[in-house]
Amino acid sequence: MIKVFNKMRHNSTKNGNWSSYMPYVIGEIILVVAGILIALSINNWNANRKIRNLELKLLAELKDDIDQNRSDFDFNIELRDQAIISINTIIKAIEQDLPYSDSLDFHFGNMCNLSTMTLNTSSFEAIKSAGLTFISDDDLRMSITNFYEVSINYLEKLEKEYEAGQLTPRWTDYLLSNFHDTDLGETSTPNDYGKVMNDPFFKELLHMSLYIQEMIKDNYEAMDYQASTIYSLIDLELNPD
Repeated sequence: MIKVFNKMRHNSTKNGNWSSYMPYVIGEIILVVAGILIALSINNWNANRKIRNLELKLLAELKDDIDQNRSDFDFNIELRDQAIISINTIIKAIEQDLPYSDSLDFHFGNMCNLSTMTLNTSSFEAIKSAGLTFISDDDLRMSITNFYEVSINYLEKLEKEYEAGQLTPRWTDYLLSNFHDTDLGETSTPNDYGKVMNDPFFKELLHMSLYIQEMIKDNYEAMDYQASTIYSLIDLELNPD
């Protein structure tokens, strides 16, 4: 096309016909501008494709992490369910003034069975390093940010302040003073069953533990629901068809 314009320009200038030459000048300018625009468009397309590929890679890694983290949630929910059952069993035994039975040792061993979440956040940290704006879907980006920077931080605070800060020291001292053959999560035997079951501090500790266990369990279940929602949103991004 450029050769055609050059030939026409040569013939027009040779004949001194400048007015007929101007359309060819304009045509050349249009061709050059069009070429530049096409090149820019291709570059932008390649850049956007690279960004999208990186986004999909980060989302795939995040999806794997969420799957692992949900297993940790399930473990903690189950552990807390067991602790809640054991606490309620002991409270019932106190209220009904039931005699000692070695079957209660299992519940004594589980009444203060505490745990903390162990999460893999490496993929989220990678997304933060790349920039959260890499996540193109607004709802997904907001859900991910809220999950990792609000919900997880809140649950970590609950476990740190209420369990590690309050329950663990109290239970440790009480078990050492009033129980033997303690294997948390398995069994524990009171030194003096009657004394323990009538101890106001023990009753207070049971009710405090029940409240905290139920509160943290509720938070785990809420986080598991959030994680499930994010997992589904990511799946839609990775498999739009």
